[in-house]
Amino acid sequence: MQILSSEEMKEAEKKAIESYIPSMLLMESAAEKVVKIAEREIEDIENKRVVVVCGDGNNGGDGFAVARKLFNLSKKVDVLFCGNSAKLSSDGAINFEIAKNMGIKFIEEPDFKEYDIVIDAIFGTGVSRTIEGKVKEIIEKINSAEKFVIALDIPSGIICDTGEVAGTAVKADVTVTFHRAKPAHYLYPGREMSGTIYVEDIG
Repeated sequence: MQILSSEEMKEAEKKAIESYIPSMLLMESAAEKVVKIAEREIEDIENKRVVVVCGDGNNGGDGFAVARKLFNLSKKVDVLFCGNSAKLSSDGAINFEIAKNMGIKFIEEPDFKEYDIVIDAIFGTGVSRTIEGKVKEIIEKINSAEKFVIALDIPSGIICDTGEVAGTAVKADVTVTFHRAKPAHYLYPGREMSGTIYVEDIG
């Protein structure tokens, strides 16, 4: 099995986008894989309440796309955006606006105990700083709610190349990562925080 560091994954994505496939299509493909795995992992998902927690990086852009695809399948979906809309990438901003225009509910102060499923799309593989403030509070609330959690790419708060916890981190039941596995999926405590790991081809 090939494992890519954070920097190697950035280079792979850059090469793919410049040479083969637009970044927006990669985001769509990633979201499609997450939804399919969610349907496989969760019985009777159409009757479950889902909250997608999104940051302002590309991981959050994937999260908005996941929310949209679940919403189109008549799932009960809310979004918690815990980033800064001014910092969204162009693709992330497009998916953010689409989700809002479709009528998906954006919430501000969630009680995670009201949901059956939490989808973690706060941070991707680029975390290197200690998680603090509002985001730290959100992650701690996700963990204390003890709901079924699906993390996109890597549980938020785990440092990709070392598996270390950056102050706090999401405890996932399932992690869906893209293209190749990352070191933190197999280095503790990241391994323990990742749950069942799916490595998905997104083109």
